Amino acid sequence: MELLVYCVGYGVEVVASVAMGPLLDRRDAGQVLVVSCLVKIGIFVLIGLSSSFLSSHLWTIVIAAAAVDFVHHVGGMVLFVLLPRIVDRRTLVKIQGIAATARSAGEILSPVAAGLIIAVLPGGRGLIAAAGFQILALALFAGVLMTVRRAAASEPFEDTETEPEEETTDPQSLPSRREVANTMVSSRPWRRYAIFHCLSVLALSTLFLSWLPLMREALDMSAARAGAFLAFSTVGAVLGGLFRSAGLVVQLQAPIAVLGTWNGLLDAVIRVVDAAGILAAGFLFDLVGGHAVFVCLGLGLLVSAALWSRFGRTDQKNLTATPLHEGLPTT
Repeated sequence: MELLVYCVGYGVEVVASVAMGPLLDRRDAGQVLVVSCLVKIGIFVLIGLSSSFLSSHLWTIVIAAAAVDFVHHVGGMVLFVLLPRIVDRRTLVKIQGIAATARSAGEILSPVAAGLIIAVLPGGRGLIAAAGFQILALALFAGVLMTVRRAAASEPFEDTETEPEEETTDPQSLPSRREVANTMVSSRPWRRYAIFHCLSVLALSTLFLSWLPLMREALDMSAARAGAFLAFSTVGAVLGGLFRSAGLVVQLQAPIAVLGTWNGLLDAVIRVVDAAGILAAGFLFDLVGGHAVFVCLGLGLLVSAALWSRFGRTDQKNLTATPLHEGLPTT
């Protein structure tokens, strides 16, 4: 059951990355984010009110999980595209570092909050509380967006080439998804970036998902001790939040006019490779045991680190040397 929901969730996220990327380039990203949040709130409330029906029908659980994953992923894509269009490069780096740290801190606190909510609202009714948190997040986003746009309006741009994409580029003249894909495939620096990033995400995500069964198998930990260890290990993610830079490469180097399509295609490829690797690691874990899988994952991380060390300034500079960069504005 969990594997089915997991695979469906990954599948809809791949579809969202490919299908919604061009839409974000041609529509107001802020409006898309508001709509996605409202849809998510509606889904949470609907699931919460009909939890007894959902629990007795497998297909409804799968559909509900797929809908939540789709809308949640679209919201993340919107933020990825929107931030470079409303803040400058230096501020973007700071915001992404702080946001990464805040998300990691939330990963520590959210299990505690979820446990309290489930104790008060058992079953799917706990999602009603999640809808409340989503409303709060939407209100905060609206306030921040209004503040940023008011500040931008009070300080007009002197250089028209640095103005936001939606004011200088005709959405109808943007390149298609196929043109963007061909550009990335034909660019050696972007091919290298995609391969290195895929390998890093594959090794790290598989390592994290396999960590709990390895502790139970090799160290004979109880479920409580293993859970406590994992909760403590997220402290490292909080401290290292400022060093998450792979996504920033795309935000800073891809043409901002097609940032949604560009990031969506990369994200789809990474998720397909990641899902295949996780499934393969799960089967290998059952066949040969956790130690062998972890040795392979460790070697993968070492190879990934060695590859990234060869991704130098020349490669980073050449990321902007594509035909689309010549005719479209960048961040």
